[in-house]
Amino acid sequence: ERADKLGGQLRLAAAGPTREEVLDFVFYLERELERLAVDVRMGTTADRDAILAEQPDLVVVATGAIPLAPEIAVSGDANVATVWDLLGGAVKEIPGRAAVADDASGFWQGVSAAEFLAERGAAIELLTPARAVGLAIPEESLGNVMRRLRENGVHFRPFVNVASMSGTTIGLTDSITGEAAETTADLLVVNPRLRVDSELAATLEGRVPALVAIGDCAAARRLNHAVLEANLALRRFEAGALSERGLALF
Repeated sequence: ERADKLGGQLRLAAAGPTREEVLDFVFYLERELERLAVDVRMGTTADRDAILAEQPDLVVVATGAIPLAPEIAVSGDANVATVWDLLGGAVKEIPGRAAVADDASGFWQGVSAAEFLAERGAAIELLTPARAVGLAIPEESLGNVMRRLRENGVHFRPFVNVASMSGTTIGLTDSITGEAAETTADLLVVNPRLRVDSELAATLEGRVPALVAIGDCAAARRLNHAVLEANLALRRFEAGALSERGLALF
């Protein structure tokens, strides 16, 4: 584990308001690792030579994904950050006005960023190319999420793409008609696209008896996909179905 704590992106997700229960899964797995006497090496970046020195029968790569720089034109002294920056603590000062640009996925990232900022006193405009915010949030949670956002004064602006930010001026385009518009904010927070971190897997391909990539380093998705793939990897390894010396993906 290259970080000093286990959990990866789950710790970012848990930093969002009302999302701290996500850490329960991390804590459970930590207890299981201890119970099973797993050798956990914190603050250690895995590389090809270190892994080959262990002479493993199976390597499961779970190196995750890397957030890409915002794909908008930024000029002047525009203040642009990612959701990862915000929830990870890299944004040190919360301004009076902020905008959050969702990516139309409608999941927790944009909503959590907006609520995080609003709870700290910022006036928030939540922008999305979709018809509404939070479209992928489970129904049992969505009602309370919308109520909290509205009570915190968050303004929803659907059907808009963010094209640019210059100073405090954010350039927008209508996601249906392409018509240009503007809004203003002292900070723009964007939900970044992710690039799979597959470099380690590539260096190991053909060098170990069995190799599997799971989770975001195979394709950026959700926690349940990573858990399923981990289970499939071990089951297929036990069944002798991972012996081609090539990279396996599920």
